[in-house]
Amino acid sequence: MNKAKVYGLLIAGILITGFSSPKAQAGVKDNSWIDNNMIKVIENTVSLTTSEIGEATNNIGYWSMSKKSNHYVVPIEVKHPGLVTIIVKADNLKDGSINCGLYKDIKLTTEIGETKGLSKNKTEVISKYNLKKGTYYFALEKQGAAKGTAVKGVIGAIVIRSDDRTIKTNKSYYGYFDEDNDEIYYKLTVNNDGYIIIKGTSRMILSICDTDKNVVSGTKILSSENNYSAVFALNNGTYYIKLKGDKGEFALGNQFVEVPAITKEIKTVDVGSKQIFILGPQNKADETYWIKLELKKPTKLKLNTVWMGGYGRVNFSIKYSGDTKVYFNDYYIDNTKTSSVIKLAGDKEWNAGTYYIGVQKDTDLAYSILSIELEKIN
Repeated sequence: MNKAKVYGLLIAGILITGFSSPKAQAGVKDNSWIDNNMIKVIENTVSLTTSEIGEATNNIGYWSMSKKSNHYVVPIEVKHPGLVTIIVKADNLKDGSINCGLYKDIKLTTEIGETKGLSKNKTEVISKYNLKKGTYYFALEKQGAAKGTAVKGVIGAIVIRSDDRTIKTNKSYYGYFDEDNDEIYYKLTVNNDGYIIIKGTSRMILSICDTDKNVVSGTKILSSENNYSAVFALNNGTYYIKLKGDKGEFALGNQFVEVPAITKEIKTVDVGSKQIFILGPQNKADETYWIKLELKKPTKLKLNTVWMGGYGRVNFSIKYSGDTKVYFNDYYIDNTKTSSVIKLAGDKEWNAGTYYIGVQKDTDLAYSILSIELEKIN
């Protein structure tokens, strides 16, 4: 059996079978053959290292028992804690059976979970274990008519990680919650301002945290109501994405879109253009940020502001710097009021001069992706 097929079987086993232990336990019945010499042999054997689901590596191991040998032990190095799926296949088991078991110790005294055995009618076994980081030992033991025959096969192990990790933008990852209300932190660095769309496969609560793991953006819940998708505005920097969910597997992908942030440095919007901005964790609720508009001549305009996603509310005010008094109503947008159109009564012309649009979050945890368009009225 080739490596690609074994790896495919591993993936299929993860996707098709749920997290449950097989009914029949078949660990080794005799560990008396494990003496000091055999321990040295096992210790000097190159360990099978778990592959990480979603990554390119697919580590496959091989096992072989001669006619005189009734036992074989495969050390398995689990590099990250999580849900580990092990698949074992016998290529030429024509009679009898082979007991299989996973053990914490090299002397095969402490078995983990329950593992089905191999037989001539079942030459492939898939087992799942919730494991911590460390080295484990998968043991095979001939039984009955299998003794006195030569048997060989392949073994593979793949882990769905349950630990904190560093992730990158525009990639997908697989994870595992060890228990209900479990929490995992994914560290993410973005080199530019923008917004990130996060899409998952199961219900969970997401929060954006700073490097001290303090929440800096409003919480979002991935659920069937939003197609397990959420969006967050991020200023350039390093963050932790806090995931909270119930026991089980999940997949999580992200897409990062670079857009300018509204900052203390005044931005300019031109007539006839539409620009997308973010208000992110670095914007504070007690500060007003300004966007400038300059009109060289009187112009009929309407200001279109659209909420493209976020949390909380964003308030707006418009100030005219000219000598003539021009009044505009303050306004806001949020998840329930997603757009606003501002124009002068009777579609009057806006005076020539400089206008400033004030932008302010209602709370520090608020954030927004929004568009501002200055549209000419014919």
